[in-house]
Amino acid sequence: MLEPKKFVDPLPVNNGQKSQLILELRVTGCVLAPPSVRPSGEQLVWREPLQEARVVNPVAIQELATDIALAALFGRHWPGQGSRHDAYLLLAGALLSSGLTKERVAWIFRGICAVTGDTEIADRLRAIETTEQKSERANGLADGARLADLLTKES
Repeated sequence: MLEPKKFVDPLPVNNGQKSQLILELRVTGCVLAPPSVRPSGEQLVWREPLQEARVVNPVAIQELATDIALAALFGRHWPGQGSRHDAYLLLAGALLSSGLTKERVAWIFRGICAVTGDTEIADRLRAIETTEQKSERANGLADGARLADLLTKES
């Protein structure tokens, strides 16, 4: 059974103001998609042309919503040049070790590239392969802490 879910940015924005909603999955028959208007008055718009999609089962909907939210969240806090490659390697390790497939990680990476305007997609996808080949990481906790540091440092 598909459950409603809100994906919220856990980090405060705009000098400590309340965190922002990234994505909300509603299962009550309500669809909030462009050209809808949010209760706040914000107009929703598609950033790119909509492609036909078919969802086979509720699990696929939940996974897709999660992947979109992850790409948007990481994209919002992604480091700039000089740290991006390391961040992709570290994130690949975290996502693969959490049980995500290489295909899902690649989809999330493509989303991060789209959100951040990163054109080095082939290199970012190679980071997944590189990380998988080195799956015997010495210290996964240290890698997670390093990724968190990259994502939260001031630009």
